[in-house]
Amino acid sequence: MKTFLISIVSAVGLFVVATAVMFVFKACPPQGPWPMPPWCEGGIQMPKINLPGLPSTSSTEGTPSTKQETNSAPTKQAKPTNTTVSNPYTIAFTVQVPENTPSHTIIYLDIGEGLNAQGRNFKMEKKAGNIWYLKADLRDFKNEEIRYKYLRNNWGFVGAEEFSPDSKTVSRKVLVEKELKEIKDVVEKWRWLLKGEFVMPTIPTDAGKIAFASRVNNEKYQKGALFVDFWWGNFFDLLNNTHARLKEKGFQWIEIAPPWDYKQINPVPIITSEGFGHTYSNDELDFHLNKMKADGFKVNMMPQICCADTSKASFSKEWWNVWFSEYEKYAMYFVDKANKYNVEYLVITGDWVAVGAPPDKRPADYKERLEAIYSRVKSAYKGKFGRGLFIGGEIESNIPDIWPNADSVPFMEQADFISISWWVGLTDKNNPTQEELNANAKRIFDLRLKPLYEKYGKPIILQQVAYPSVDGGLTGKVGIDDAATALWEPYSDKYKLDLEEQAMGFEAIMKNVAETSYIIGTYPFTYWPDDFPLTKEYNVRGKPAEEVISQWYKFIK
Repeated sequence: MKTFLISIVSAVGLFVVATAVMFVFKACPPQGPWPMPPWCEGGIQMPKINLPGLPSTSSTEGTPSTKQETNSAPTKQAKPTNTTVSNPYTIAFTVQVPENTPSHTIIYLDIGEGLNAQGRNFKMEKKAGNIWYLKADLRDFKNEEIRYKYLRNNWGFVGAEEFSPDSKTVSRKVLVEKELKEIKDVVEKWRWLLKGEFVMPTIPTDAGKIAFASRVNNEKYQKGALFVDFWWGNFFDLLNNTHARLKEKGFQWIEIAPPWDYKQINPVPIITSEGFGHTYSNDELDFHLNKMKADGFKVNMMPQICCADTSKASFSKEWWNVWFSEYEKYAMYFVDKANKYNVEYLVITGDWVAVGAPPDKRPADYKERLEAIYSRVKSAYKGKFGRGLFIGGEIESNIPDIWPNADSVPFMEQADFISISWWVGLTDKNNPTQEELNANAKRIFDLRLKPLYEKYGKPIILQQVAYPSVDGGLTGKVGIDDAATALWEPYSDKYKLDLEEQAMGFEAIMKNVAETSYIIGTYPFTYWPDDFPLTKEYNVRGKPAEEVISQWYKFIK
């Protein structure tokens, strides 16, 4: 990755991308919490994020006020013990971090002066217990007052120490002088992590109390999690712990949704993975796929094209000819990767620019041309190949339709399975009962999924089950790109944290899945590679929702 500007549609990022993201020409998917194209009302926002370990974009942050209120202990400075300056402009930092800091954590010191701030991060050394140390050569800042803060696992603001009020610009300060300084700090709390008095709620579950029906065609159930649908530079160091936790919780499958994007829209499209802040490089994708397989996981891969606005494209005959060529190149790239690393299941998404276009904007033979590409994909791919659909919205008096209409989607008859991105609400209330949620989930299954299975005879995988951790999160009204739920934004009071409601939603899904033989897998949206249990977005890691899913997965044979 070469840039800090990242478009997260997964939940965030955050953040995946529902397949509906690519619908264009002002023909937008139903309004809801899933990622919306930038040209639609409520479309994807493009937050500027300083990615760990890379040069940052220009800072727009203000200067911290002179007087700062902070939960962290004030900086203590020891006076130099002699007049001999053997390490000029050097500061020795010692910091005590909270006792509940996860054991896999590495502490970094972030120098935030707007001079490649993330590139100025210093990895600290762990001493006894929860004490970390760094002797930093700061000659580049001699005789300057620097701003600094402590980070978990080089996450930047996402995993920084918590200040009060929460702010991107508040930090500690110290003057870099010629004489050696010794600084002793205490971090009282990390952003998004628990504090001593917080008790994580538990949710009752029917896991182990009701029978789990055999799956159609004797399919082995995919006990899955959807890894965040982008790649940042600090992920390399976090996969060991993440994979160990997934195994401990009973997960056996990992879904990844690596994005490509449009490097150029006109005069003809160029679709690639290089040069963006949210995409995998070729080496990063190789690393991730190899790591998952080496650690014993089965893999379900659903690449996507996200998130450029193609509505201004010329859509000339030449444009479409190049687009189909680019799309085939993209599809076959992932076929090659899937075969190389023995990826078991594959869904290629990103054709909505053609499927969703008005007839006067697309070639008359678009469906045949796409089917030719998918025929080549299926012939070359060694695993099982699927097609993706989407359901989202509020239930109110009517259940939303599957989008797009399956009849307009190429290659449905030839696919091995159907992938559903599940973003649909389960209630119109902020305080639903478990019984109500169970009944509504069954109603959606019966009215929307069952007819799809009966028509095509293909097993169904819920490849994105997406509910945020807020009061009202099961209504389908909260947007994925709402800054009030984003990890990389300051705390917001717009929504009330509700970890129980999110977990109740997953309990309703899993109870009905247990009784529905044609559903062969679930993948909660999303699973972050670190601990952020108090976030309001869609992540399930470290939350009651993860525990509910874990209990079901451990029960399923």
